[in-house]
Amino acid sequence: MKREQGIRTGEDHTEDIKDAIADIIIYLCDFATVENIDLAQVLMQTWKEVKKRDWKAYPKTGVE
Repeated sequence: MKREQGIRTGEDHTEDIKDAIADIIIYLCDFATVENIDLAQVLMQTWKEVKKRDWKAYPKTGVE
């Protein structure tokens, strides 16, 4: 957000972004484990559907 808003533009926020992404993934993996959800299976199943979407042909929903 700082980069987008032009705040402290001389700073490199890349390492902070990487750290935030890692935190989110760690939390998600822990949550999936607690809920007894196979995260890899859910991801593959969802991606199978998402990759079929054509946002250019169907800009509102991605599908017919």
